[in-house]
Amino acid sequence: MATEEYKRFHGYAIAEFLDNKFQADSKHNNVFYIERIHNSMNYLYMVDGKCGLFFKHSKASRSPWQFTFGEDHIQYIKEFSNAKHCSKVFVVLICGFNAVCVLSIDELRKLIDFESENVQSIRVKTFHNSSLHVSGSFGKIARTFSKTFPFQKVYEYLDSI
Repeated sequence: MATEEYKRFHGYAIAEFLDNKFQADSKHNNVFYIERIHNSMNYLYMVDGKCGLFFKHSKASRSPWQFTFGEDHIQYIKEFSNAKHCSKVFVVLICGFNAVCVLSIDELRKLIDFESENVQSIRVKTFHNSSLHVSGSFGKIARTFSKTFPFQKVYEYLDSI
C-alpha cells in the first residue's frame, strides 16, 4: 500500500519540530508526546496534551507555496482552539520539503477571514533562500518568518506552561 501523501509531509514537519528543539533555546524537557487527533481531515495534532498543531501542506517543490482554507478547515481550527483541553493552537504550513512556517491564531486571523464562507488562501514565498514572506486573502503579515527555527514560538509556549 502506498504511503498516503500527507504522511510524508507531516513526517517532515514533525522531524523538523523534534530536531530544531535541540538547537533552540528551550527549557522544555527532551521528550514530547505528539498525538494525532483522528478526524476525516488528518490535520490535527496535540503536543503534550495542551498545544494544538493544525498541519497544511503544499506539494510544490519551490516558492511560492499556496495553501487553501475552506470553511471546514476554519471551523476545525475554531473548534480546536476553543477546546477546553487545548490551551493554544498553531497552524503549521509545510512548504514542500523546503520549509515550515508556523503561525499563531492571531497571525492567521490577519491572513484569512474567519467569518467568510468562501475558500481562502495563504501564500508563502521566499527570495533566494531567505526568510519566508506570508500573505493571505484577507491581508499580509509585515514581518518575515525564519526558516531556521520555525517552531520557536511553539517551544516558547510549551516552556511557559
